[in-house]
Amino acid sequence: MLYISNKIAAMSSSHDAKRSAKGKSSGRKLKKYTVNPDERQRVNDLIMLYENPIRKLEYIRQGMPYAQVESMSIRAELPVKRLLEYLGMPQTTYNKKKREGELLSTRDTEQLLMLSELLEYGIAVFNHEHTAFDNWLRKPNPSLAGHSPESLFDTYTGMKAVRSCLQKIDFGNFA
Repeated sequence: MLYISNKIAAMSSSHDAKRSAKGKSSGRKLKKYTVNPDERQRVNDLIMLYENPIRKLEYIRQGMPYAQVESMSIRAELPVKRLLEYLGMPQTTYNKKKREGELLSTRDTEQLLMLSELLEYGIAVFNHEHTAFDNWLRKPNPSLAGHSPESLFDTYTGMKAVRSCLQKIDFGNFA
């Protein structure tokens, strides 16, 4: 099951659906959604893509359909709007190109895949505590020369710097 709140979308096997559905765990009202089988298959296809670097490279070169951004948001456990903000893509452009069945550019496809991997890793580092991870993303970080991690998502170098900080946290160092 997929539960979407005002700030995050969470899909986790360790998720306590009964507790969350009542809204007791976070104090927020949660809306219950289900993922249709086609959407679940697209997410599973993306998981397979991550396991083979050559398939991933071929996928990047062909370009990702705009409609696939929703699958990536499920995989990254974030709303589509938030991913679009990180990519610097206006919602209207996304809606139009999705409706027309267009493909993301090679650059945007690679950036979206890298961002998805980074966000998944960050959520895991923060033990699926979305609020803590969200706060960390938005606050200026001394390890990033005072920049907030999310302000660096527009470049590959910035994403590498954020990953480095997350690795430091994961291994018990200050970041």
